[in-house]
Amino acid sequence: MLSSLQRIMSLPDDTNIYCGHEYTLSNSKFALSIDPKNDSLHAYATHVAHLRNKGLPTVPSTLKMEKECNPFLRTSNAEIRKALKIPVTANEAEALGIIRRAKDNF
Repeated sequence: MLSSLQRIMSLPDDTNIYCGHEYTLSNSKFALSIDPKNDSLHAYATHVAHLRNKGLPTVPSTLKMEKECNPFLRTSNAEIRKALKIPVTANEAEALGIIRRAKDNF
């Protein structure tokens, strides 16, 4: 999974990202729970909630927005690692696994 995400991360920031399911609202709530100081995430979560309240889709987003808000693309972020007690010595794959398990249990 990490290698796939790394390939996506190498694309231009203006690349449109289409997810396969409408999970953006629940994902934003999870992201806020582990990264509550992220101003970009707060703004995006508000936007997503507004769209969903109107019955509108949240896709596509841009890779730039995903890089700013998506914890699965931010495995090296110190705040996320601290919130999930990810060891400093954990590599990106280990951190991704911990983030994934945290989302599964959210």
